[in-house]
Amino acid sequence: MKKLNTIILFMAMSLFSFSLNASGYEKNTEAILKIGENMASIRGVLEAYSMVTAKIKYKVPKEDLKEDISEYESLISYLEKNYHDKTISKKLKEDKKAWDKIKPAIMSAFETYDIDKMKKNILFIHSNIRTVLKNLEDIKSYIIQKYDIKNEKELNAAIEIGASAKRLSAHYMIKMLNVNDPTVDKHWGKGIKIYSNSIAILKASKFYKNPKFKELLDDTQKKLKYFKTMYGLDQYMPVIFKRKASQTVKESNDMLKIILKS
Repeated sequence: MKKLNTIILFMAMSLFSFSLNASGYEKNTEAILKIGENMASIRGVLEAYSMVTAKIKYKVPKEDLKEDISEYESLISYLEKNYHDKTISKKLKEDKKAWDKIKPAIMSAFETYDIDKMKKNILFIHSNIRTVLKNLEDIKSYIIQKYDIKNEKELNAAIEIGASAKRLSAHYMIKMLNVNDPTVDKHWGKGIKIYSNSIAILKASKFYKNPKFKELLDDTQKKLKYFKTMYGLDQYMPVIFKRKASQTVKESNDMLKIILKS
């Protein structure tokens, strides 16, 4: 009887430990998914703000902007609630400080329309939003490494495809508005390179054997060709460009889910 009780106790402890590990893994993969989605939506802030500046009414860019702001602030609240780690707390504090710096410029989209002021704010947002993104990237990498989440290279590649699509869309809008930003072409080129490299990483991965994953990745590659063609034309089609970028973000998130579930 004593031996049986010991076995039962051992099994119960093992099950409890497994449950804790599974719960922790789910929490960490959910955090990575949320951060990945926000890497795109934060870049979407600049895209939406530029569309408001251009007075484009398609799908009400002001509503997109509200949604992007809400998603970012919800993510910060989620991370603060679920992670009480010194490193993450420090990064979140830095991220909120960077966000507070640019938020007034972002919110000017809801004020009386002033195109000159908004063009200046585009420059300001463009040059400062990278700090927000960098802190989130650091948090994502820290969670992956600390909690031993597998397939880091592939996870980053899937996230970068969606984030790069929104980045390219934002730069396309800035170019269309003729904003005096000499760095736009340089950052466009960098976005194309990251997008292309990410596709190459995922094509070489085991996930490309998955038919659904292959379909998603091949579609993102077709859209990259489209983006490159569009950027070189004299005629601007911002609505179509935005729609294609948003579709790419969804495909990126779907690939991310497949990798995290593996």
